[in-house]
Amino acid sequence: MIRHIAAFRFNSSVSAEKIADLGKAVGTLPDHIPAIVSFAHGPDLHLWPEGTNYDYVVVADFETEQDYRDYAIDTYHQEVIKISLLPILKERAAIQFEF
Repeated sequence: MIRHIAAFRFNSSVSAEKIADLGKAVGTLPDHIPAIVSFAHGPDLHLWPEGTNYDYVVVADFETEQDYRDYAIDTYHQEVIKISLLPILKERAAIQFEF
């Protein structure tokens, strides 16, 4: 199994509405990409000192490396990124690992 984790920091001017819109869009990914085995996402709960955590995270599991690679370049996934994420994105960190 491959686990993909992507964490995002947003521009300081981003509104709660834009973050909610991102959540709705991201939440549709498993409906459009059957290779996703397990999927979780959401905004930071601000349980650690302000400004030290990322603002949003996506965690997705895949059976194979190729399934992950197909997801990464999937047209629907790329459209969600382009429309909902890139306009508010300041920084991204990601990792994929086997478990």
